[in-house]
Formats: sequence, structure tokens, C-alpha cells
Amino acid sequence: FYICHRNKSYFKKYLQVTGVQLQRELQQNLAHVSELSTTGKLKVSFDIYSDNSLKNLKVIETSGSGEIDSLALKSIKNTLTYIKVPVIPSSDNFVTLTMVINF
Repeated sequence: FYICHRNKSYFKKYLQVTGVQLQRELQQNLAHVSELSTTGKLKVSFDIYSDNSLKNLKVIETSGSGEIDSLALKSIKNTLTYIKVPVIPSSDNFVTLTMVINF
């Protein structure tokens, strides 16, 4: 999968660690899915704050499966709430991320 973000160097390591953990979580959760993706990809967007809170988590482009979409959102919440967000400069209260997950 691919994570898009504003070019912030302080977020690079966080995104690498998060990407690996999220991929593992998704693989475990999606192994038990009964519905198939009709598009082969899912695109989500969310804001992440320095206190690890997530806001505006939403599907931008559906996978074609409500079950897959829901599991992906759950995996994102589970993974990102326990990986510490780097310090976000005070001029940026949060960072908006867009994630594309290919199946």
C-alpha cells in the first residue's frame, strides 16, 4: 500500500514503522474476509494529531466490499493508536494522511 502526506521529513520514520505494522494487521484481518474486493484497492483519508488521536477517518474510494472497507478502517485505528506520533510542530496541529491499499 501507499501513504501520501505533505512532505514532512519528521514523519518519514513514523510512516515506515506504521506501514509495516499496518500491513501485518491488514493481512491478519483480511485473511478471514468472505467478500471480495471489486476494485482491487481502497483509499482512505484521516487526520492524526500529536496525542495519537485520529479524526475524520473515512473511505474516499471503496474497495467494493463493505466488509473489507470496515476491516481496513478498524485496522488503521488499532495500529495508529499504539504507535507514538512524532512531535508535530505547533504550526501544524495535525497531519492529514491519505492511504491507498492495494489488494
